[in-house]
Amino acid sequence: RTWSLHAARPICFILGCTTVLGASAGLVDAERISTDITPYWRPDNREDFAEAPTVPNVCRNVINRRYMHKALWINDPDVHIARLDNNRLSEEEVRLWSSALWLAGGLLLLCDRFESLAPERAELSKLLLRRTDAFRDVRPLDFRDSTVPSVWFGRFAETGAPVYGFFNFGEEPRRFAIRHDGPETAFKEHWSGLLLEADSGRFEAEVPPHGCRLFFGVTPGAKERSTNRAISSRSSSAGSMPESTRPAFRSGRISPPSSASTSKRSTRRSTSW
Repeated sequence: RTWSLHAARPICFILGCTTVLGASAGLVDAERISTDITPYWRPDNREDFAEAPTVPNVCRNVINRRYMHKALWINDPDVHIARLDNNRLSEEEVRLWSSALWLAGGLLLLCDRFESLAPERAELSKLLLRRTDAFRDVRPLDFRDSTVPSVWFGRFAETGAPVYGFFNFGEEPRRFAIRHDGPETAFKEHWSGLLLEADSGRFEAEVPPHGCRLFFGVTPGAKERSTNRAISSRSSSAGSMPESTRPAFRSGRISPPSSASTSKRSTRRSTSW
């Protein structure tokens, strides 16, 4: 009851879970904004409907409802899954889910036993724990063009550096292309350390099925300092990303683009922005 919630507020933290979103505003401290995350990509023998508990559906809700975070409540995107046991998610899929949680921010809940986590998987959880809401101004760039947005944009909170997340929810490799308008002349991929030059502000990257790549903008001076230094999954992004000024984007560049060209070559999908 409303009366009970207000009476309890001084002594408890109220988390709404799969409640009616609009009716919960002002009553809860945090709110689940997605369906349930699962230790598998999609169920093998169940119908895959819009709100079915699958990784793509969870990611769709997490990014599309990112604007609610700290405006209506603290967003709860559901728990982080990194374990090897009782988990059918592949390495790429675990990294994709970790990337989504890192970019979108919000309430951070862990469901794994740390004492039994493999060291490389524990590093994923530690990355999320180093700082919540590590990115600001996070939004989908293709929410009008894709049922599940696959191009996410944000800024690293500590430096203002632009960050692009390429999420491939499909079953074939996909090539992404971005035209960036800012002082950054290259982009460094967080998980691999790959450094890509931006040709007239444009750079491309291929992402495997069920995979994600996170590209941080690098300014010319910082690029020279970091050319021979790879970013590993064990490093903190605060220590990896350079200080930079906030790049100026053309009007409408960050809002959903008016058009997107998609071509298919053999089994590879290419998307240009």
